[in-house]
Amino acid sequence: MGYLKKDKGKKAQKVVQTDSFWKGVDIAVNFFEPMANVLRRVDSDVPAMGVFHGCMLDARKEICLRFDNDESRFKAVMDIIDKRWDNKLKTPLHLAGYFLNPYYYYPNKNAIENDGSFRAAVIHCITRMIQDEMLQEEIIDELNIYEEEAHSFGTDIATRQRRNKIFDPAKW
Repeated sequence: MGYLKKDKGKKAQKVVQTDSFWKGVDIAVNFFEPMANVLRRVDSDVPAMGVFHGCMLDARKEICLRFDNDESRFKAVMDIIDKRWDNKLKTPLHLAGYFLNPYYYYPNKNAIENDGSFRAAVIHCITRMIQDEMLQEEIIDELNIYEEEAHSFGTDIATRQRRNKIFDPAKW
């Protein structure tokens, strides 16, 4: 209570009691909570490569919704987020992880396939990690089966499992 009697304490109390202060806090929370959720998700014991890109897309959507999709209210901060994301976190490995995660891939299949950069990222990773050309071909064949939802990828259990957000695609 001693701080409230000093000039600085009185000034701080006046600021904290204003509506504009709490409106600013609310705005900050609306930006940082979705991003904190991304950090919380990728800082778990579950491998994050297959979920990071999807979590970032989800966070962007959440931020837009929190600001009623009024771009003028979030554009400046979103530009900063996008700049960091584009420069550091849209690597072929991140894009391949998103592509190979059935939770994200199948519901967004058309957009992902029309984009083309995701499949290109997978192929980039395959050619960087696998030197044997025959094995590369086998992996591409499996990739086609994955995209077509054929064989085990189209079974009822596989369809149910890929709807589970906490499902680990690496175990699939």
